Amino acid sequence: MPALLLFVVALVLRVLFVAATADGGPGWHAGFQGDAPVWQGIAANLAAGRPDEQLALPLRPPGMHWFVAQLWDGAPGSVWTARLVFVVLGALVAPLVWWLLRRHVGARVAFCTALLCAASSNLLLLSSGLHNETLYLVLALAALGCQPVGTRPVGGAGAVAWRGPTALLWGALHGASCLVRAEHILTAAVLLLLALHATGRRGARSAALAAVALALVLLPWQLRANALVDAYNQGPQPAPELPKVALPWNDDALATVRALPAFQRYPVLAFVTETVKARGGNRVRQQDLAVVRQAYDCWPEPLPKGFLAIYGGLNFFLANSKEAAGGFSAAALDREPPLEGGDIHYPPGLRGMLPRNGVLTLSYPPHLDAIVHGSQKGWAEIAADPGAAMARAGAKLWHAAEGAVGGVGGYALPIGLSGERRQVDFVTATSGWSDVWRLLVLGAAAFGLWRLRRCRGVWPLLAFAATKVAVVAVYFGYARQGALCVPIVALGVVAAFVRGGAGDAAGDGVANGGSVGRARALPASGWLLLATVALLALDVVRSRMTTVAVDGETTNAFAPTDFRARQIEFR
Repeated sequence: MPALLLFVVALVLRVLFVAATADGGPGWHAGFQGDAPVWQGIAANLAAGRPDEQLALPLRPPGMHWFVAQLWDGAPGSVWTARLVFVVLGALVAPLVWWLLRRHVGARVAFCTALLCAASSNLLLLSSGLHNETLYLVLALAALGCQPVGTRPVGGAGAVAWRGPTALLWGALHGASCLVRAEHILTAAVLLLLALHATGRRGARSAALAAVALALVLLPWQLRANALVDAYNQGPQPAPELPKVALPWNDDALATVRALPAFQRYPVLAFVTETVKARGGNRVRQQDLAVVRQAYDCWPEPLPKGFLAIYGGLNFFLANSKEAAGGFSAAALDREPPLEGGDIHYPPGLRGMLPRNGVLTLSYPPHLDAIVHGSQKGWAEIAADPGAAMARAGAKLWHAAEGAVGGVGGYALPIGLSGERRQVDFVTATSGWSDVWRLLVLGAAAFGLWRLRRCRGVWPLLAFAATKVAVVAVYFGYARQGALCVPIVALGVVAAFVRGGAGDAAGDGVANGGSVGRARALPASGWLLLATVALLALDVVRSRMTTVAVDGETTNAFAPTDFRARQIEFR
């Protein structure tokens, strides 16, 4: 009964939210563009049998575009099946949270926590379009349901059993989560250690089974990803002849160019030829290849193989570059090359032909270098100015807090939904009151979680949230990543105010009427149910009255590939 009620409430709120305003595009709500245009483009190309350059390399983990391609052909008129699936996935979060918590913190606390998740405005935004965070959160919560958890308090004796089939399902679900978001491997590693802590020696075999299952889920794509990188580096086989250029080349210089990755051969050939010509030369010699490093401070290298995707190092560099301000930023890709000796020593108009506006171009050596050596470059940025790096990390964590603490319902009470939609992120309120609200909620959540500190059943959810915070601090500061922590924040708030949280914290996993048998009854007061009905009625009114503007314009006034930050106003 409670799980069904939670699902229905969450589903109705999400349907009303999506129906309330004009969309920003076929696959996304005006409040959250995210990567939805990317998934639409890939789905359309796959449905039409057209090659998609984004699939030529493992730029991202494949789970999301696989899933969307099964639901949608990319045509605007056929998107509603896919939209409905994501609405339903978002509605599953609340009953999953109830299912995870009811055995450990009591039915009343679990129900109130799940109800907050059902009504969370930021979780409404996550499921308002085709966004991988919704799919990921459902998979991750399902995986947490397979986590072995000690039911006794800290200091209690005894380890719990972890059966083989459950361990295999644990590994499969965590593997699927990694295929949606590669950084989940950190979460899986931490949770595996927690599982070993809960099960002791008797759980070692099951832990090994879980790890093997996870690896087997990932292995086919990892092999495919490695093959894609090799094919891209090598190019067509046999390699085609290099085209004729304006100057003759020595054989050893040509041999060096032929040894380059396929996608760099002609760009380097043309650039070196034109540079030598600009410097008055009449033949290209081996030593002339040094002009590439003189111009760009790097030499083209093959693309590396990464864990599931190749963007990890690049994103680390971009997120920690001096140009970044906490959120997503590709501004570091626009850095001017050194062009040693001055522009006069290079082809005329070279600067004007360089990639701009953060567009990644693999034929441009500095961009390739940012992928190949992204991790080293990111650490170098941090070491160059530790103070600025700490300030960026603080900004990232605050953006995550904006996602973890929003309002309730479509109106995002009490702070409102209007605000700034940062690049590939969702809209967050940016008023002084909204900041005060977030601090108050985070303080209450911290107090509530402190009360639950001895409840081992909460540890896996805490570990999940901690790894999300760690990823945000190291990479981009996304509110949409912070929204993955809504369940743990909601639990902390409820435990701070609802009777039963403190008793459960003492270690009785089903204290205060929280047993499995009694959980079939509805563990909510009449006042809570009345508030839920009032919220639903308010969102019905909102669905008929609300309009939205993006930078003061209609929502379709901007190209779907325009990912710049916007001001979103709900009226």
